[in-house]
Amino acid sequence: MALVERLVREYRVAAIPGSTFGVTSECALRISYGALTRDTVAEGLGRLVRGIRAVVGG
Repeated sequence: MALVERLVREYRVAAIPGSTFGVTSECALRISYGALTRDTVAEGLGRLVRGIRAVVGG
């Protein structure tokens, strides 16, 4: 949940913890990018990658 909160607050990426969907044996996120334009998807995925890298130190 801490990762999800940080992604939302600091990187403006809406993600839901995998536990919401019954995934409890591993660390998992669910993201959705639906019917967005290619540029919007690229921007969102870039923010997601930056956020995850910041959290794991990569």
